[in-house]
Amino acid sequence: MLKRAIESVISQTYSNWELIIVDDGSVDDTREVVASYNDDRIHYSYQNNQEKCIARNTGISRAKGLYICFLDNDDYFLPFHLEEYCKVIETNNNPVAMLISGLYIEEQGIRKEHPMFDPQKETALRFVWKTFIVPGSVCLHRDILKKYRFSTEYYIWEDRHLWLRILTEFPLIQVPRFSNVLVEHKNRFTKLFYHSISLPIVKMYFNCIQDLLASHGKQLQKEISAKEIRDFIADKHLAFLQIAVKRSQVKESLYLVAGLLKYKPQFVLTPLFFKLMLLLPLNKIKPAPVAIAG
Repeated sequence: MLKRAIESVISQTYSNWELIIVDDGSVDDTREVVASYNDDRIHYSYQNNQEKCIARNTGISRAKGLYICFLDNDDYFLPFHLEEYCKVIETNNNPVAMLISGLYIEEQGIRKEHPMFDPQKETALRFVWKTFIVPGSVCLHRDILKKYRFSTEYYIWEDRHLWLRILTEFPLIQVPRFSNVLVEHKNRFTKLFYHSISLPIVKMYFNCIQDLLASHGKQLQKEISAKEIRDFIADKHLAFLQIAVKRSQVKESLYLVAGLLKYKPQFVLTPLFFKLMLLLPLNKIKPAPVAIAG
């Protein structure tokens, strides 16, 4: 997958780029793979494993360009990705802004279009609050990154945490073509996360949201109501709870029920709540159909 990612950059129709590959403590042949490319625009940097936010921040610190893009090793760009960014940048006179490209989600060779931002329909904050934006779709003016970086305390919801902080101050510009491809596969972190509930990771997820609300809640609530925020958090608790129930995870289910009741007390009136109250004390949760919120 790393070869495909690197070659998707080399194949760009726009050629004035530098590619900074941050190796976050890999134990495979990443170094050898990178060394096989004889291209002065490619730079390799190794660090002991410190998770993806520190790796991304390392890349940001070493970048020389006026605009900085991101690309995870299991995803790739279509050949016109950077050229499309440049067209929009030139049209908008080098804006100090966050730009996003159209995203394809690819699974088993089939691509589906992810929603694009339409400023005629909603604000940037509202769009990004409810719609995940993967780092590979993002291009940021370097002046923004002098003030905002990825939080190193979190490695889930960490990207939306950054995008929303940025968008309380800077504009969002949509590139009108689909040019970035996110590849779904069985070992992708989000796939593993939604397969079975890890209580420390779930707690980190909600702590990340609360951290954002503590620092930028007033700015967010100018466009997103307190009720919408509560409903979003409640819906996430419910989605994770359904997974925990399906996997017969008792401790995780109890934690999520408590959180769900805090944000949506009417949950006590639902059939799922009564079922859980009967089965959880007996550790007899039965697998059930699950619907996961996006």
